[in-house]
Amino acid sequence: MARAIQVLALLLALAWVVACGAKSGLRVDASDASVEAAPSDAAPEVADALETTPDVAFDVPPPVCDDSGPPSVYVVTQQSTLHRFDPPTATFTYVGTLNCGMLYAPFSMAVARNGIAFVLNQGGYLLQVDTQTAACVPTAFVPNQLGWQRFGMGFVFDPVGSKDTLFVTESNYAAPSQGLATLDLSTLSLDFVAPYTEDIGHAVELTGTGDGRLFAFGLPTALHPATLAELDETNGALLSKVAPGLGEPNSSFAFAWWAGAFYFFVAKDAGEATEVTRYDLATGALSLVAKLDQTVVGAGVSTCAPH
Repeated sequence: MARAIQVLALLLALAWVVACGAKSGLRVDASDASVEAAPSDAAPEVADALETTPDVAFDVPPPVCDDSGPPSVYVVTQQSTLHRFDPPTATFTYVGTLNCGMLYAPFSMAVARNGIAFVLNQGGYLLQVDTQTAACVPTAFVPNQLGWQRFGMGFVFDPVGSKDTLFVTESNYAAPSQGLATLDLSTLSLDFVAPYTEDIGHAVELTGTGDGRLFAFGLPTALHPATLAELDETNGALLSKVAPGLGEPNSSFAFAWWAGAFYFFVAKDAGEATEVTRYDLATGALSLVAKLDQTVVGAGVSTCAPH
């Protein structure tokens, strides 16, 4: 990880770098509904404006895993805190608070194979975050590409090409998602792939796997229940879909894949606590495994995670 941070320092010498928050433990036991909150001194300090963005793109993640430890699921909250979630034990660990001149709260997140997370905020700005320290810097990403101010995202590994692709999906809470695109990390440009062949919701998120699969989850609408679908990443077709019965139209949410199961992080509404539900893809079994007293809005897991 130290090597990755050195590379970032060279590439982003002109960027404003701020290390965020003191570390503190945060644990959630599946058998105990009470949750220890993040420390009060970790509240985000919001700047008056996002003053500058560097004019260089973030380096492309390496083809091998280099995240200074075993892969984990990471979540970011509406309160701008970053946590590590361990699926085998269903526990959270507080990492830190994002503090890099954000005028807007986080909206979604994806994690690369080198342990660097990309966080999109409500204003459409893209940040890069060190998952080991929560240190973050803005990128040169230009908001509103393709007319999409906000989108969900997830990395998918291509075993043939031995590289990750960052897929994104338009997500607006007001109308059916406009479809699927990719985010080129060398140019920070969005490239449209295709519209979905079926309506899968207004608010949609993505997660990918190390064996090349891409999944989307859309909150329920007045026309259909919540939808979990595997996607054809070349044309937006739904290869399969189920209705897991999670969330409401205005819920804050995120999800991630880990070892044959999805972990859904759902808060009934903005500002409310988050419930973590495990969904076994093979059996369809749902189980509540943890709670967090903050509002999760993004989750990311690298394609190094077990699939």
